[in-house]
Amino acid sequence: MTHLDNDLRPATGAQHWAALRLAITDGRTTDPERDHHVKAFLEYSRAMNWPLDRVWMCDNGSRLAWSCAALKSPGRSSMLMVPYPTQIDVAQIATFVRQILDDEAATGTNLIQSLLFTEDLGNRAALEAAGFREIAVLYYLECAAGGWKSAIADLASPMGLDEPSWVTYSPDRHEEFCRLISETYQDSLDCPGLSRLRDVHDVVEGHKGAGRFDPQKWFLLRNADKPVACILFGESPLRPSAELVYMGVHPAYRGRGVGQRVLAFGINAMHQSGIRGITLAVDARNAPALRLYESAGFRRTHIRRAMVRSLSDSA
Repeated sequence: MTHLDNDLRPATGAQHWAALRLAITDGRTTDPERDHHVKAFLEYSRAMNWPLDRVWMCDNGSRLAWSCAALKSPGRSSMLMVPYPTQIDVAQIATFVRQILDDEAATGTNLIQSLLFTEDLGNRAALEAAGFREIAVLYYLECAAGGWKSAIADLASPMGLDEPSWVTYSPDRHEEFCRLISETYQDSLDCPGLSRLRDVHDVVEGHKGAGRFDPQKWFLLRNADKPVACILFGESPLRPSAELVYMGVHPAYRGRGVGQRVLAFGINAMHQSGIRGITLAVDARNAPALRLYESAGFRRTHIRRAMVRSLSDSA
């Protein structure tokens, strides 16, 4: 392993592409594939108005040796992207990460996340040395329109609700959405430790930043005047696809088929709005959710290890 004596510094000018290329792409792929990945990432970033001013690098003489992209997100959070594979030793990476965390904390960031390949044990050890902990192994699923059509009818089962009705998000319903989302965390099987690390208002702001926020694609189910469940989508700014950002059911209404009906409603709503594909991420331990999504035609595309570090004094 390599230990670097050079200081970590922001990437500028011509260094920016190379630093991003090292930090955000899979180093086991070909050069053209990595360049295509960076180009697509920059295109998406421009469409989302993401600031890309927090890209760090360190060279080894004249050669770029290590870099990291710290991507600011709504809700006082950042995503840390580190190179894999790498020849830099674990202790050095941990030192760099601590420096970046200090800088992130100074700018008001409260939560840092990082998604690693499951086989990336070096970066896992470095992040743990810098105070991160594993929150989940995430399965990423995807379903195209042709795969979900037959599932909608099968999922649209009765819910056993007296007066079901749907509403979409609006500023005057913000607190209702926040309360329900917070209540759905009770006994949740999906990243259960994460809810304790963030204020629910930060969580909601983070959900708004997942894709292009359209309040007409955030749905809340009521039974009479009582919130029952929600399903939230973020739309891609570049193509007719959406991410299922969050789906939750109030504990009092679980076990009645509500989740199946909510998913069917959401899929159908996306289809009616012209969406041609839906992606999502789910905790690998959440067997009921995995069964539900697979029954709706979703198939696994890749796996990542989710690491988190709270920067708040109370954590």
